[in-house]
Amino acid sequence: KYLELARQVAKLVKPFEHAIHSHHFFSTLRGMVNLYLETADTSLLDRLEEEWEKINTKGLLPTGGAPEHYLTTWTSDEGCSEADWMMINLYMWSITRKIRYIEAAEKTLLNHFFWNQSANGGFSCNYGGGDFRNGKMGNHAPGKRNEAYWCCSMHGTYGLSEIAKYVVTFDNRSVWVNLFNDIKGALRMMDSEVKFSLRTLYPLKGQLHLEIESENPFDLKIRAPSWLQSLPEGIPLGQSLNLSAPTSVGARPRPDINLGGTSLNLTVNGASVQPDIKDGYIVIPKKGRRLKVELNFPMQVRTEAPAISSFSYNKSDFVPASVTGKNLIFYGPSILRPVDKLEEGEIVIIPDNPDFRIEKGLLRIKFFAVKSPEDAADKEKWQARIFEPISQETFSPMDITEYLFRVEGLKS
Repeated sequence: KYLELARQVAKLVKPFEHAIHSHHFFSTLRGMVNLYLETADTSLLDRLEEEWEKINTKGLLPTGGAPEHYLTTWTSDEGCSEADWMMINLYMWSITRKIRYIEAAEKTLLNHFFWNQSANGGFSCNYGGGDFRNGKMGNHAPGKRNEAYWCCSMHGTYGLSEIAKYVVTFDNRSVWVNLFNDIKGALRMMDSEVKFSLRTLYPLKGQLHLEIESENPFDLKIRAPSWLQSLPEGIPLGQSLNLSAPTSVGARPRPDINLGGTSLNLTVNGASVQPDIKDGYIVIPKKGRRLKVELNFPMQVRTEAPAISSFSYNKSDFVPASVTGKNLIFYGPSILRPVDKLEEGEIVIIPDNPDFRIEKGLLRIKFFAVKSPEDAADKEKWQARIFEPISQETFSPMDITEYLFRVEGLKS
Protein backbone atom coordinates (compact mmCIF):
# COMPACT_ATOMS: atom_id res chain seq x y z
CA LYS A 1 0.00 0.00 0.00
CA TYR A 2 2.93 2.34 0.68
CA LEU A 3 4.34 1.78 -2.78
CA GLU A 4 0.99 2.54 -4.36
CA LEU A 5 0.72 5.73 -2.32
CA ALA A 6 4.18 6.74 -3.56
CA ARG A 7 3.02 6.23 -7.14
CA GLN A 8 0.01 8.48 -6.54
CA VAL A 9 2.20 11.19 -4.98
CA ALA A 10 4.60 11.09 -7.93
CA LYS A 11 1.73 11.74 -10.34
CA LEU A 12 0.84 14.89 -8.39
CA VAL A 13 4.32 16.45 -8.67
CA LYS A 14 4.14 19.69 -10.64
CA PRO A 15 6.86 20.51 -13.21
CA PHE A 16 9.82 22.81 -12.63
CA GLU A 17 7.91 25.82 -13.98
CA HIS A 18 5.87 25.78 -10.75
CA ALA A 19 8.86 25.36 -8.41
CA ILE A 20 9.54 28.12 -5.88
CA HIS A 21 11.75 26.58 -3.18
CA SER A 22 14.57 24.59 -4.78
CA HIS A 23 15.24 22.27 -1.80
CA HIS A 24 11.59 21.20 -1.75
CA PHE A 25 11.46 20.52 -5.49
CA PHE A 26 14.84 18.75 -5.61
CA SER A 27 13.89 16.59 -2.61
CA THR A 28 10.77 15.55 -4.52
CA LEU A 29 12.91 14.52 -7.49
CA ARG A 30 15.14 12.47 -5.21
CA GLY A 31 12.00 10.69 -4.04
CA MET A 32 11.08 9.99 -7.65
CA VAL A 33 14.54 8.49 -8.18
CA ASN A 34 13.96 6.16 -5.24
CA LEU A 35 10.56 5.20 -6.61
CA TYR A 36 12.07 4.42 -10.02
CA LEU A 37 14.76 2.23 -8.41
CA GLU A 38 11.99 0.31 -6.62
CA THR A 39 9.59 -0.05 -9.57
CA ALA A 40 11.68 0.34 -12.78
CA ASP A 41 8.80 2.45 -14.12
CA THR A 42 10.32 4.07 -17.23
CA SER A 43 7.77 6.88 -17.17
CA LEU A 44 9.41 8.07 -13.94
CA LEU A 45 12.84 8.06 -15.56
CA ASP A 46 11.50 9.97 -18.56
CA ARG A 47 10.00 12.56 -16.21
CA LEU A 48 13.27 12.85 -14.25
CA GLU A 49 15.29 13.46 -17.40
CA GLU A 50 12.75 16.02 -18.58
CA GLU A 51 12.93 17.94 -15.30
CA TRP A 52 16.74 17.69 -15.27
CA GLU A 53 16.89 19.34 -18.69
CA LYS A 54 14.75 22.26 -17.52
CA ILE A 55 16.71 22.75 -14.31
CA ASN A 56 20.03 22.54 -16.13
CA THR A 57 18.88 25.11 -18.69
CA LYS A 58 16.81 27.47 -16.55
CA GLY A 59 17.39 26.77 -12.88
CA LEU A 60 21.13 26.87 -12.14
CA LEU A 61 23.67 29.54 -11.29
CA PRO A 62 26.90 29.86 -13.32
CA THR A 63 28.65 28.00 -10.48
CA GLY A 64 26.58 24.86 -11.05
CA GLY A 65 24.60 25.45 -7.85
CA ALA A 66 21.00 26.56 -7.43
CA PRO A 67 19.33 29.54 -5.76
CA GLU A 68 17.30 28.91 -2.64
CA HIS A 69 14.13 30.35 -4.19
CA TYR A 70 13.06 31.03 -7.77
CA LEU A 71 11.80 34.50 -6.97
CA THR A 72 12.71 37.92 -8.40
CA THR A 73 13.76 39.46 -5.11
CA TRP A 74 15.62 36.46 -3.69
CA THR A 75 19.42 36.55 -3.96
CA SER A 76 20.60 33.69 -1.78
CA ASP A 77 21.43 30.04 -2.17
CA GLU A 78 21.05 27.13 0.27
CA GLY A 79 23.51 24.37 1.09
CA CYS A 80 20.67 21.82 1.15
CA SER A 81 19.76 22.55 -2.47
CA GLU A 82 23.38 22.19 -3.61
CA ALA A 83 23.57 18.79 -1.87
CA ASP A 84 20.27 17.78 -3.49
CA TRP A 85 21.41 18.70 -6.98
CA MET A 86 24.65 16.75 -6.58
CA MET A 87 22.82 13.68 -5.32
CA ILE A 88 20.25 13.84 -8.14
CA ASN A 89 23.10 13.84 -10.65
CA LEU A 90 24.95 10.99 -8.94
CA TYR A 91 21.79 8.87 -8.85
CA MET A 92 20.96 9.66 -12.47
CA TRP A 93 24.47 8.58 -13.51
CA SER A 94 24.07 5.28 -11.65
CA ILE A 95 20.86 4.64 -13.59
CA THR A 96 21.86 5.85 -17.06
CA ARG A 97 25.70 5.95 -17.09
CA LYS A 98 25.44 9.27 -18.96
CA ILE A 99 28.61 11.29 -18.40
CA ARG A 100 26.74 14.61 -18.19
CA TYR A 101 25.44 13.70 -14.75
CA ILE A 102 28.86 13.05 -13.21
CA GLU A 103 30.19 16.21 -14.84
CA ALA A 104 27.32 18.24 -13.37
CA ALA A 105 27.87 16.70 -9.94
CA GLU A 106 31.56 17.61 -9.97
CA LYS A 107 30.92 21.19 -11.09
CA THR A 108 28.47 21.72 -8.22
CA LEU A 109 30.75 19.96 -5.75
CA LEU A 110 33.89 21.99 -6.50
CA ASN A 111 32.32 25.36 -7.26
CA HIS A 112 29.29 25.72 -5.03
CA PHE A 113 28.88 22.95 -2.45
CA PHE A 114 32.38 23.43 -0.97
CA TRP A 115 31.80 27.19 -1.20
CA ASN A 116 28.87 26.67 1.18
CA GLN A 117 31.00 24.81 3.71
CA SER A 118 32.01 26.42 6.99
CA ALA A 119 35.48 26.10 8.50
CA ASN A 120 34.15 23.71 11.17
CA GLY A 121 32.91 21.30 8.48
CA GLY A 122 29.26 22.33 8.68
CA PHE A 123 27.35 24.04 5.88
CA SER A 124 25.74 27.40 5.34
CA CYS A 125 24.52 29.66 2.54
CA ASN A 126 25.49 32.83 0.68
CA TYR A 127 23.41 35.97 1.01
CA GLY A 128 23.51 39.45 2.45
CA GLY A 129 24.17 42.19 -0.09
CA GLY A 130 25.18 40.10 -3.09
CA ASP A 131 23.27 39.25 -6.24
CA PHE A 132 24.16 35.99 -7.96
CA ARG A 133 22.58 37.24 -11.19
CA ASN A 134 25.48 39.70 -11.43
CA GLY A 135 28.14 37.28 -10.23
CA LYS A 136 28.25 38.47 -6.61
CA MET A 137 27.35 36.61 -3.43
CA GLY A 138 27.57 37.86 0.15
CA ASN A 139 27.94 36.29 3.57
CA HIS A 140 25.11 36.66 6.08
CA ALA A 141 27.52 38.47 8.41
CA PRO A 142 30.17 40.55 6.57
CA GLY A 143 33.44 38.64 6.35
CA LYS A 144 32.10 35.71 8.37
CA ARG A 145 30.74 32.32 7.40
CA ASN A 146 27.76 31.46 9.64
CA GLU A 147 26.90 27.78 9.91
CA ALA A 148 23.24 26.82 9.38
CA TYR A 149 23.48 24.04 11.97
CA TRP A 150 19.69 23.62 12.09
CA CYS A 151 19.44 22.69 8.40
CA CYS A 152 22.33 22.80 5.93
CA SER A 153 24.89 21.05 8.14
CA MET A 154 22.68 17.99 8.44
CA HIS A 155 21.85 17.76 4.75
CA GLY A 156 25.32 18.82 3.59
CA THR A 157 27.08 16.06 5.50
CA TYR A 158 24.52 13.59 4.14
CA GLY A 159 25.50 14.81 0.67
CA LEU A 160 29.19 14.28 1.48
CA SER A 161 28.52 10.68 2.48
CA GLU A 162 26.69 10.06 -0.80
CA ILE A 163 29.50 11.63 -2.84
CA ALA A 164 32.00 9.24 -1.23
CA LYS A 165 30.06 6.28 -2.62
CA TYR A 166 30.58 7.46 -6.19
CA VAL A 167 34.33 8.14 -6.26
CA VAL A 168 34.84 4.50 -7.32
CA THR A 169 31.92 2.34 -8.47
CA PHE A 170 31.69 -1.09 -10.11
CA ASP A 171 29.63 -3.86 -11.64
CA ASN A 172 30.68 -7.36 -12.76
CA ARG A 173 32.47 -6.08 -15.87
CA SER A 174 33.85 -2.63 -15.02
CA VAL A 175 35.34 -0.44 -12.32
CA TRP A 176 34.66 3.30 -12.75
CA VAL A 177 36.75 6.11 -11.32
CA ASN A 178 34.23 8.96 -11.46
CA LEU A 179 35.52 11.61 -9.08
CA PHE A 180 39.15 12.27 -8.26
CA ASN A 181 39.98 12.10 -4.58
CA ASP A 182 42.44 10.20 -2.39
CA ILE A 183 40.86 6.87 -1.57
CA LYS A 184 42.00 3.40 -0.53
CA GLY A 185 39.75 0.41 -0.11
CA ALA A 186 38.40 -2.87 -1.41
CA LEU A 187 35.23 -4.04 -3.11
CA ARG A 188 33.72 -7.42 -3.83
CA MET A 189 33.34 -8.24 -7.53
CA MET A 190 31.58 -11.59 -7.93
CA ASP A 191 33.67 -14.02 -5.82
CA SER A 192 36.89 -12.01 -5.81
CA GLU A 193 38.17 -9.01 -3.89
CA VAL A 194 39.37 -5.91 -5.74
CA LYS A 195 41.84 -3.78 -3.78
CA PHE A 196 42.46 -0.24 -5.02
CA SER A 197 44.41 2.85 -4.07
CA LEU A 198 43.99 6.28 -5.70
CA ARG A 199 46.32 9.19 -4.90
CA THR A 200 45.82 12.63 -6.37
CA LEU A 201 46.06 16.36 -5.68
CA TYR A 202 43.22 17.15 -8.09
CA PRO A 203 41.87 19.80 -8.57
CA LEU A 204 45.15 21.53 -7.67
CA LYS A 205 47.23 19.36 -9.99
CA GLY A 206 46.26 17.18 -12.95
CA GLN A 207 47.70 13.89 -11.77
CA LEU A 208 46.25 10.54 -10.75
CA HIS A 209 48.18 7.54 -9.45
CA LEU A 210 46.03 4.40 -9.29
CA GLU A 211 46.96 0.86 -8.20
CA ILE A 212 44.60 -2.12 -8.42
CA GLU A 213 45.04 -5.72 -7.33
CA SER A 214 42.54 -8.46 -8.19
CA GLU A 215 42.22 -11.88 -9.79
CA ASN A 216 39.29 -10.63 -11.87
CA PRO A 217 39.65 -9.34 -15.43
CA PHE A 218 37.61 -6.19 -16.04
CA ASP A 219 37.66 -2.79 -17.74
CA LEU A 220 38.99 0.09 -15.69
CA LYS A 221 37.18 3.29 -16.70
CA ILE A 222 38.64 6.64 -15.63
CA ARG A 223 36.60 9.75 -16.35
CA ALA A 224 38.19 12.09 -18.90
CA PRO A 225 36.99 15.55 -17.77
CA SER A 226 34.94 17.22 -20.49
CA TRP A 227 36.65 20.57 -19.89
CA LEU A 228 39.96 18.92 -20.81
CA GLN A 229 38.64 17.40 -24.02
CA SER A 230 37.03 20.63 -25.22
CA LEU A 231 39.96 22.98 -24.58
CA PRO A 232 41.27 24.79 -27.66
CA GLU A 233 44.95 25.17 -28.41
CA GLY A 234 45.93 27.58 -25.71
CA ILE A 235 47.94 28.06 -22.60
CA PRO A 236 48.67 24.81 -20.73
CA LEU A 237 49.32 25.95 -17.18
CA GLY A 238 50.66 23.16 -15.06
CA GLN A 239 52.82 20.13 -15.60
CA SER A 240 52.93 16.40 -15.11
CA LEU A 241 54.24 16.30 -11.55
CA ASN A 242 55.01 13.68 -8.94
CA LEU A 243 53.05 14.08 -5.74
CA SER A 244 56.35 14.80 -4.01
CA ALA A 245 57.28 17.60 -6.43
CA PRO A 246 57.61 21.25 -5.30
CA THR A 247 54.34 23.10 -4.91
CA SER A 248 54.93 25.78 -7.55
CA VAL A 249 53.62 25.10 -11.04
CA GLY A 250 53.60 26.93 -14.31
CA ALA A 251 55.80 25.09 -16.82
CA ARG A 252 54.31 23.83 -20.07
CA PRO A 253 53.60 20.08 -20.10
CA ARG A 254 55.27 17.59 -22.41
CA PRO A 255 52.95 17.19 -25.47
CA ASP A 256 53.04 13.37 -25.61
CA ILE A 257 49.41 12.80 -26.54
CA ASN A 258 47.07 15.36 -28.00
CA LEU A 259 43.49 15.36 -26.78
CA GLY A 260 41.39 18.22 -28.08
CA GLY A 261 44.43 20.46 -28.32
CA THR A 262 45.85 19.51 -24.90
CA SER A 263 48.44 17.00 -23.78
CA LEU A 264 47.38 13.94 -21.83
CA ASN A 265 50.02 11.48 -20.63
CA LEU A 266 48.85 7.97 -19.74
CA THR A 267 51.09 5.13 -18.57
CA VAL A 268 49.86 1.61 -17.78
CA ASN A 269 52.22 -0.66 -15.84
CA GLY A 270 55.09 1.65 -16.78
CA ALA A 271 54.38 1.80 -20.54
CA SER A 272 53.08 4.86 -22.37
CA VAL A 273 49.62 4.16 -23.82
CA GLN A 274 47.34 6.00 -26.25
CA PRO A 275 44.11 6.74 -24.34
CA ASP A 276 41.02 4.90 -25.54
CA ILE A 277 38.13 7.21 -24.67
CA LYS A 278 34.55 5.95 -24.87
CA ASP A 279 31.47 7.75 -23.54
CA GLY A 280 33.64 10.18 -21.56
CA TYR A 281 35.83 7.53 -19.89
CA ILE A 282 39.38 6.33 -20.57
CA VAL A 283 39.01 2.55 -20.90
CA ILE A 284 41.92 0.38 -19.73
CA PRO A 285 41.50 -3.44 -19.88
CA LYS A 286 42.81 -5.16 -16.75
CA LYS A 287 44.13 -8.63 -17.55
CA GLY A 288 46.80 -9.54 -14.99
CA ARG A 289 46.66 -9.58 -11.21
CA ARG A 290 48.04 -6.06 -10.77
CA LEU A 291 47.39 -2.84 -12.64
CA LYS A 292 49.27 0.42 -12.10
CA VAL A 293 48.07 3.57 -13.88
CA GLU A 294 49.56 7.08 -14.00
CA LEU A 295 47.48 9.81 -15.62
CA ASN A 296 48.75 13.37 -16.08
CA PHE A 297 47.01 16.27 -17.77
CA PRO A 298 47.50 20.05 -17.81
CA MET A 299 45.46 22.34 -15.62
CA GLN A 300 44.63 25.29 -17.85
CA VAL A 301 43.21 28.71 -17.21
CA ARG A 302 40.21 29.29 -19.45
CA THR A 303 37.19 31.55 -19.59
CA GLU A 304 33.53 30.77 -20.14
CA ALA A 305 30.66 33.19 -20.79
CA PRO A 306 27.62 31.68 -19.06
CA ALA A 307 24.03 32.48 -19.93
CA ILE A 308 21.83 33.15 -16.91
CA SER A 309 18.19 32.27 -17.43
CA SER A 310 15.74 35.12 -17.03
CA PHE A 311 12.93 32.60 -16.61
CA SER A 312 14.39 31.12 -13.45
CA TYR A 313 14.29 34.37 -11.56
CA ASN A 314 11.22 35.92 -13.27
CA LYS A 315 13.33 38.92 -14.26
CA SER A 316 12.83 39.52 -17.97
CA ASP A 317 14.99 42.65 -18.09
CA PHE A 318 18.12 40.83 -16.94
CA VAL A 319 20.77 40.48 -19.66
CA PRO A 320 22.74 37.19 -19.64
CA ALA A 321 26.46 37.36 -18.85
CA SER A 322 27.26 36.15 -22.37
CA VAL A 323 25.75 39.39 -23.69
CA THR A 324 27.27 41.76 -21.12
CA GLY A 325 30.72 40.32 -21.76
CA LYS A 326 31.22 38.95 -18.26
CA ASN A 327 33.04 35.67 -17.89
CA LEU A 328 33.79 32.93 -15.44
CA ILE A 329 37.52 32.26 -15.05
CA PHE A 330 38.44 28.60 -14.53
CA TYR A 331 41.58 26.80 -13.44
CA GLY A 332 40.87 23.29 -14.67
CA PRO A 333 37.43 22.46 -13.20
CA SER A 334 37.57 25.20 -10.55
CA ILE A 335 35.95 28.64 -10.82
CA LEU A 336 38.25 31.39 -9.56
CA ARG A 337 37.54 34.45 -7.43
CA PRO A 338 39.76 37.37 -6.37
CA VAL A 339 41.23 37.16 -2.88
CA ASP A 340 40.61 40.89 -2.47
CA LYS A 341 37.65 42.79 -3.87
CA LEU A 342 38.15 44.28 -7.34
CA GLU A 343 37.37 47.91 -7.90
CA GLU A 344 34.14 48.60 -9.76
CA GLY A 345 34.61 48.23 -13.53
CA GLU A 346 38.08 46.70 -13.40
CA ILE A 347 39.07 44.40 -16.27
CA VAL A 348 41.02 41.22 -15.54
CA ILE A 349 44.12 40.45 -17.62
CA ILE A 350 45.32 36.85 -17.79
CA PRO A 351 49.03 36.71 -18.76
CA ASP A 352 50.51 33.90 -20.83
CA ASN A 353 52.23 32.24 -17.90
CA PRO A 354 50.72 33.35 -14.57
CA ASP A 355 52.59 32.82 -11.34
CA PHE A 356 51.19 29.86 -9.39
CA ARG A 357 51.68 28.88 -5.79
CA ILE A 358 50.23 26.02 -3.77
CA GLU A 359 50.81 26.51 -0.07
CA LYS A 360 49.26 24.38 2.67
CA GLY A 361 46.84 22.92 0.15
CA LEU A 362 45.62 26.33 -1.08
CA LEU A 363 46.10 27.58 -4.65
CA ARG A 364 46.99 31.19 -5.52
CA ILE A 365 47.25 32.51 -9.09
CA LYS A 366 48.52 35.96 -10.04
CA PHE A 367 46.55 37.87 -12.67
CA PHE A 368 46.37 41.61 -13.32
CA ALA A 369 43.66 44.25 -13.59
CA VAL A 370 43.23 47.58 -15.38
CA LYS A 371 40.55 50.25 -15.35
CA SER A 372 39.93 50.37 -19.12
CA PRO A 373 40.63 48.40 -22.32
CA GLU A 374 43.08 51.14 -23.36
CA ASP A 375 45.13 50.56 -20.19
CA ALA A 376 45.56 46.90 -21.11
CA ALA A 377 48.13 47.85 -23.75
CA ASP A 378 50.30 49.61 -21.14
CA LYS A 379 51.95 47.18 -18.73
CA GLU A 380 52.85 50.06 -16.45
CA LYS A 381 49.16 50.31 -15.60
CA TRP A 382 48.72 46.64 -14.78
CA GLN A 383 47.88 46.06 -11.11
CA ALA A 384 48.47 42.61 -9.62
CA ARG A 385 45.39 40.70 -8.47
CA ILE A 386 45.53 37.34 -6.69
CA PHE A 387 42.85 34.76 -7.52
CA GLU A 388 41.97 31.43 -5.94
CA PRO A 389 39.34 28.68 -6.38
CA ILE A 390 35.97 29.84 -5.11
CA SER A 391 35.83 26.78 -2.84
CA GLN A 392 38.60 28.34 -0.73
CA GLU A 393 36.12 30.98 0.45
CA THR A 394 35.72 28.80 3.53
CA PHE A 395 39.18 29.76 4.77
CA SER A 396 39.04 33.48 3.95
CA PRO A 397 35.40 34.66 3.79
CA MET A 398 34.71 38.04 2.21
CA ASP A 399 31.83 40.49 2.52
CA ILE A 400 31.08 39.96 -1.18
CA THR A 401 32.57 37.27 -3.40
CA GLU A 402 32.71 37.91 -7.16
CA TYR A 403 32.83 35.25 -9.85
CA LEU A 404 31.90 37.03 -13.12
CA PHE A 405 34.43 39.39 -14.73
CA ARG A 406 35.28 41.37 -17.81
CA VAL A 407 38.38 39.73 -19.23
CA GLU A 408 40.67 41.48 -21.71
CA GLY A 409 41.93 38.41 -23.57
CA LEU A 410 45.13 36.59 -22.72
CA LYS A 411 47.90 39.20 -22.72
CA SER A 412 51.60 38.40 -22.86
